[in-house]
Amino acid sequence: MHVAKFRLMGDTALQAGNSESIIRHHYLNVTTSQEAGAFFAILPKRVATPQTEPAPQAASAPAPMPASDRQDRLAA
Repeated sequence: MHVAKFRLMGDTALQAGNSESIIRHHYLNVTTSQEAGAFFAILPKRVATPQTEPAPQAASAPAPMPASDRQDRLAA
């Protein structure tokens, strides 16, 4: 399918973990480009997700400590 769709035997061999000669011997011209296009157009169906209440917002993070306070803490 990959060779029929993309016409790149080297990339197909790399993705399949085979050599180009194996791909050429066993997989070249097995499918038409139309069959490959139909295969690669297959997509999963979208499933409706149930509506749920939104999660409550977490409390905001505390404000950063002023630089002067940090210096005082480091000096102590």
